[in-house]
This record gives sequence, C-alpha cells and structure tokens, in this order.
Amino acid sequence: MPTHWTYEPFKPGADLAQGDIIQPTEGVQEVLRAAHRHFLDQKYTAFIILTQSCDIARRQGEPCKSRYINLAVIRPLEDVLLTFLDTECDRVRLNGSYIEGLYVEESRYRADQLLSRILNQNEHGLGLFYLHADADVRIAVPSVALLQVSIALRREHYETLEKARSGRLTPEFQSRLGWIIGNLYSRVATRDWPPAQRKEVTEGLLAAGEQSGRGPMWITRANVRAAQEKGLKIKSMPLPDIVAEVQRHKPKPPMERATERVLAIVQEVTPTIEQNALNLIRNRLANDQVFESTFK
Repeated sequence: MPTHWTYEPFKPGADLAQGDIIQPTEGVQEVLRAAHRHFLDQKYTAFIILTQSCDIARRQGEPCKSRYINLAVIRPLEDVLLTFLDTECDRVRLNGSYIEGLYVEESRYRADQLLSRILNQNEHGLGLFYLHADADVRIAVPSVALLQVSIALRREHYETLEKARSGRLTPEFQSRLGWIIGNLYSRVATRDWPPAQRKEVTEGLLAAGEQSGRGPMWITRANVRAAQEKGLKIKSMPLPDIVAEVQRHKPKPPMERATERVLAIVQEVTPTIEQNALNLIRNRLANDQVFESTFK
C-alpha cells in the first residue's frame, strides 16, 4: 500500500494506464537492448507511461488500440538538480570560470521557488513531473520524470511492461500528468504540499547537496567580490574547499570596517593618542546603538 498521496494501489493483471511506474526489470532491459540501448544506463532508475489510458486499455481481450506505448525516464532529483539550478540561480564565477554547484547566496530564493514548483507539479515549462520516494512504489529517493526524454515500445511488449509495473498514480495525478504532457490551457486541481512539509522537503534536498559536497552550495556576492579582488586560485579544488577558501577571504562586516576607518582617522589627526584611548573608542562604537543602526 503506497504511503504518499501521489500513488494508489493497483490490481495485478489490470490494464496499463498513463502514470504507471515501470521498473527496469530483466524483461524491460531485454527490450531496450534491442533498439534503445542508451536507456539501459543506470542513471535511469525507472520509467513512467505517458500514453493515454484509453489508448492502452485492452477491450474484450483485444490488444490495446495504440501501436506504441510511450515511456519517459525517471531520475533522482538530486542528480539533475544542478542542471536546473544553473538556469534559475546566479552561478559563481572565479578565475574566469563558473564553479559547478556553487551559487550566489542572494539567489537562493529562486532555488526554493523552483523546488516548490516541482513539488506541486507546476514546473511544466521544464517538462518535469515529481515522484516522491515510496518504498512500495519502488521509488527509493525523491525523483522526477523527464517528460521530454521518452521512448516508444511496441504494444507487443505490453505484458513485459505489465510485469515490470511497480506503482500507479492516483486519478488526479494521472490527469495532471496528462495536462503537462499535452500542454493544455487548463489547470487540473491537485493537492499542494502543506507549507511546512514543502519547506522540510525543499530544505532537505538543498541540504543533501551541501552534505555530499556535490552542490548546490552558496556564498554571498560580497564574498565572491572579495575572492576576485584577492585573485584567489581555485583551479582543481573540490567544491567544499572552494567554499571554505572563499569564506576565509570574506570581507569584514560594514560596522567593523567603519570602526577601523574611524580609528585610523583618529590616529591621523591625533598621532600621540595612546592605545588605551583607541580601545575605549572602539568599545564605545561597538556599543553605540545610533552608530550600529546606520548599518542595518
């Protein structure tokens, strides 16, 4: 019994339907080996049926109407996330080259917006359909169907696909999938993620890249400028090391820089001032609310 609301149970032997999840079983791999060897790649963890249910229904024991059954590939979202973030977020450029997986912190909100659209099945522009992890459906990790990457199998392979089926979308998500595929001008209402759960999943997906060291990772524009000004050399460095090195060269906060400038001017005007007096001025500035408020 699937646990996520995207899926519903199906009866063994039931006709195939749009939105059925197909595993790359031995039988499916044998079919692919004959004409679609590229799709044997292990990066494709499963497939999803795109053909409309009415066209692949078997009526009175007859073969389905459609001569071909179209499938789209499924991949873990983490594996393709950077590709989509590259077009949504501001990438970091150092030494004349973009750093894969590293983005400007100020554009992170766009990553959150992108993932929100993906989770709520609203990213039809990129042709993505989100599939949440569910052990009973055999989707091991949060994944997406890449609807623009598809293959067609002959209806002679119907039983092979039926035996490889591991899950099925609920009717509302079948409709949503059909809408995205057909690029229709209407909106099928589907259940949106509650904000708290959406935020939890979104933050988990973004955090996974930071923990793995593959990206996405984030640094501020100010840190990027400071690293560029210092001519930081990052060639061949792993992404986490680049982030650590850039952070090490980050500029001081504005209030701290202003304090240092004030003290420098005081020393220029009063060369004989003692260090204790400078320390007192530093402490006064650090605790002066009016001075502090100018940097907020």
